[in-house]
Amino acid sequence: AKITRRGPQIFVEDLGSRNGTFVNGSRIEAPVVVSAGDEISVGPMHAILGTAAGVRSQAQIGSAGELDERLAAELDRASRYRRPLGLAMLHLDGEPEAVEEAALRTAESLRRMDFFAQYAPNEYCALLPEAGFSATIQAGQRLAREAQSVLEDISPVDAYVGVAAFPEYGAVAGELLSTARAALRASRQSGPGIVSGPPTEK
Repeated sequence: AKITRRGPQIFVEDLGSRNGTFVNGSRIEAPVVVSAGDEISVGPMHAILGTAAGVRSQAQIGSAGELDERLAAELDRASRYRRPLGLAMLHLDGEPEAVEEAALRTAESLRRMDFFAQYAPNEYCALLPEAGFSATIQAGQRLAREAQSVLEDISPVDAYVGVAAFPEYGAVAGELLSTARAALRASRQSGPGIVSGPPTEK
């Protein structure tokens, strides 16, 4: 396979290899544009693309529809290659301007392979490839601190975080989201800044 950059875009193409080149699990027949977080597979080798040139001037926050698509793709990859996948749900309470700034700061604090989207009013979801449950808890703590840091610049924001991970807490998108939202409800009962895992069944 050959990876080239043309201006702001990065392309991957297969050079006639016997087993082919795959991007996010799909075999490619022609040059394909790839971005940070995409998985490139050649034979037994798997690599996740990361880019280091330039700094995001402002993080992108995806929509609920984009989250559904990305979650389905990441779950397929995680299942296919037996890799972990973390999900952190955040609820931000505060003045609208402060909540917007908190969401942007949270998105900017994530790795380039991660995905951040608005799920509902004041509710956001961080998708964390290659993060098991303990790593997702740690990421959730970092996200809560980042969101609440707007206190110093604008006004207070209370951040509540609930986390879940594949495969322990869900094997399909609906199940994983539902479990993470149940964890978020537990966080909101515990208080701001608390990161909760899925409630234990009694």
